[in-house]
Amino acid sequence: MRNKVSIIILFSFSIIFATSDDIYRYKIKFLGIPVATCKVIYSDTIFYNIKSKKLDYRVNTNSLINKIFNINNHYTIIIDQNTYSTLYYKKETSQPNITNSIKTSLINEIVKYEKSDIVIAQNDKNIFTILYLIHTGQYDIIEKIDILEREGKYYNLNFQQKTINKFELLLEERDSKDFGLIKNTDIFLWGLFLEDAKNTIISNEENGYIDKCIFKRGFAKITAKLF
Repeated sequence: MRNKVSIIILFSFSIIFATSDDIYRYKIKFLGIPVATCKVIYSDTIFYNIKSKKLDYRVNTNSLINKIFNINNHYTIIIDQNTYSTLYYKKETSQPNITNSIKTSLINEIVKYEKSDIVIAQNDKNIFTILYLIHTGQYDIIEKIDILEREGKYYNLNFQQKTINKFELLLEERDSKDFGLIKNTDIFLWGLFLEDAKNTIISNEENGYIDKCIFKRGFAKITAKLF
């Protein structure tokens, strides 16, 4: 009888404290042609006793494109739920001729890229955090951010709200001679930060989550649509 009671108590606690992941899947098209999918997972976590949010992105090309340009990218970012500071960053990406493997460590409250002296400052925000803030409708916080960090390299950020659910992100390289942690990053982060690129984010008016992303430079256009 005692064992049954214990099982019931444990089961009850698991229901009370369980946290469900928010999962979103996007179909990526290049010039209107389906080329890849992106799976986004947002979840609550505790990182070094800090209440945090885990942002997980997985990008994979489809079976047709795999024969031409196989991409397998995985990004994991953990941010403080209160300050949105980066507590952890990990990237494992693979594409023809370029493979990136990056991870940070947290030592004495300092976040640093492993095998380097590059530190992520407490006020540094990256593009994944910006996307999460748009997803959660916290535009007032984004408006206070004017610099983005991308693996040790910095960009000026100009965030513009065009309509109630349409936003533009304009990014400008601060120092062309500074490559940051790595000179050749993956195609996603390379393309997103290209000079003169126009990045448009469209959110769902009713629920707030990101419905569509449009990355355009010249005649080249990439879209990511929720499905």
